[in-house]
Amino acid sequence: MEDVLSSFSHSSSSASSSSSSSDEESSGGRRPRRLRSRSFSMGRRSEEPEVCHSGNSLVAVMVQALAHRVSYLWVVDEDDYSLTGIVTFADMLRVFREQLQPSL
Repeated sequence: MEDVLSSFSHSSSSASSSSSSSDEESSGGRRPRRLRSRSFSMGRRSEEPEVCHSGNSLVAVMVQALAHRVSYLWVVDEDDYSLTGIVTFADMLRVFREQLQPSL
């Protein structure tokens, strides 16, 4: 294993020490590709936040959060889209649980 590592570091240092302005000349010394974690790339969030309105039903908001794999939604005003609050998935579950419990 040490032989493989030493030959790899030796070949990568010689490839990086040679300077070349041509892509054809540099294609011979292939650099190892950095592997990205699949969970990292799959878990990336979009640039725009997921939003809901105060009039949306609880089930609709829960489905939206699950579909977009987010743990919270921004609650915005329907007219000017100003932020009025944030609802977390824990909040949704708490309200859902309260609605299912019989009144005493």
